[in-house]
Amino acid sequence: MNLVAALSIASCLFTCPPNDAGTIVVVGGDLEIIQFAVPGEVDYRLAYNSSRIALFFDASATQLAPPNTTFQSPSAQIELGDMNLDGRVDGQDVQIFVDVLLGNNTNPALIAQADFDENTLLNSNDTALFVTALLSGVTATSTVTLFAQGLSASASLCDTPVDILTDENENGTFVLAGTVETTVVLLTLSPSSGPAGTRVTASMSPATAPLTFTANTTATWVGVFQPLVGSPSASFQIQYSAAQVREQSVAQADLIVGDGTLVNAPDFATTRAPGSLVGTLSLNFGNIIVAKPFSFAPTPTGQWRKIEYMDSSISTGPPVLGVEPDTLEVMALSIEDNPEDQHESVFVHAYGFHYAALVEIEENATTVVNSPASLFVDLVSYDSTAAQFHVLSNIELVKVTNDGDPSLIIYTSDLEKPVILVDYPLDPLDFPNVWLLRMPEGGEGLAAIVSHFGS
Repeated sequence: MNLVAALSIASCLFTCPPNDAGTIVVVGGDLEIIQFAVPGEVDYRLAYNSSRIALFFDASATQLAPPNTTFQSPSAQIELGDMNLDGRVDGQDVQIFVDVLLGNNTNPALIAQADFDENTLLNSNDTALFVTALLSGVTATSTVTLFAQGLSASASLCDTPVDILTDENENGTFVLAGTVETTVVLLTLSPSSGPAGTRVTASMSPATAPLTFTANTTATWVGVFQPLVGSPSASFQIQYSAAQVREQSVAQADLIVGDGTLVNAPDFATTRAPGSLVGTLSLNFGNIIVAKPFSFAPTPTGQWRKIEYMDSSISTGPPVLGVEPDTLEVMALSIEDNPEDQHESVFVHAYGFHYAALVEIEENATTVVNSPASLFVDLVSYDSTAAQFHVLSNIELVKVTNDGDPSLIIYTSDLEKPVILVDYPLDPLDFPNVWLLRMPEGGEGLAAIVSHFGS
């Protein structure tokens, strides 16, 4: 039985085993590599469902490899023992090998073909290795490499096979020489923007075991933070545990923006600086990974609110949230005009400069159940060039009960400890009852997007 016939029988018998989807090609995902080992310099054709996938010869998807088109495989590397250089080690090589071994043929190229152990000596070791190659039917092959692009979802696992057929005998008859079983997966991720707490829904088709969301499914987002102005950050990750991938059905699960564990995150990747998270989301179904590029633009969620008091004295209260100011007022301090011993007095009577940091997250069925009692933000100021100027890190915000807004969950900083924007670098230890955020001339202050959830 020749090699092509053997491969033809093997490919007919092969189907995806249980709990195996074969090669997974994601619609809109990265191109997947498909490879075949075939004899060198033979005509071959490809057979596949061109409505499900497209095949290319290059990773940039410019050189199409359409079905039912004749191509020629690359040259094969000649194997040791192939004495007549026909691409096989078979009976036609025996006499030539014997002549070289006995010294009756001194052709240097043939001597190199017979020298299996490459020690420049032909002896019984080379004979034994030649016999092994002869009995195993060694054939020189070349590799056909293709890049698969998903076009439409499979109806079931392994229903989009890619076949390669070769005309090894050069008689115009193409024989099946190999099959790669593939499943084309449609993965949708929506929405692509929103505030912290946004529920990003991942929907997948087909959803057949093992490609189903279960209590063990995890996820990882890998990418960069790309600000509207400036260079992207270094690459970092957001890892979602099985508990944070909230399956709604075998075909659907939710991820919450602001959830997950940050790994190697640059400082500004979690701030409210305008920009987008640009990367790839991977869903881990045990030993199967389904990945797709996914970018998310965090909607600015940080706000400032004035803190209002019952009357003109901060000694009576309690304070309450006021309106969002049109402009942020910065307390201008001058060392010459206000000696250090007068600063405390200035702050006591400067309640008109008191602010609270506030964050709103989307209120939905998932966040209502899972939103924590508190979360943490960074308070950030920027100069006139949009460069970060000053940061107050990990400021705790507490969930407001009965906020009266059914669409949002509201968190606010401690109203008893106001935020004051100042233009002078004061020692915060001298003012334990307020937060001091420095503001440059012409700059602006921003409450950060969620850094992490509280416990």
